[in-house]
Amino acid sequence: MVSHFDKALLRYSFIKSCKSICGVMILLEAAAKSDISHLELRSNNDCHYAAKIFREELTRLGTHTRTMINTLKGNAIIERFFRSLKQEYVMLLMS
Repeated sequence: MVSHFDKALLRYSFIKSCKSICGVMILLEAAAKSDISHLELRSNNDCHYAAKIFREELTRLGTHTRTMINTLKGNAIIERFFRSLKQEYVMLLMS
């Protein structure tokens, strides 16, 4: 039996660059500190998600679904979350 849960933010990290190794590290933290037997990640099509090291680690931990290119609603919930985060918190810290 497969159980699906609500979308939850398991771990986060703020970095200045977008490198695949940073994504791998946050995946490992999420897996280590969460009681999840199978991680299901949904992302956009950014290049760091396509990197070999990231794909290999995610294959070990679970599954990865990437949104279709030019599909605005494909990942709308997380895109809105990041927009709000940037507008309401990050931009205020930078100003």
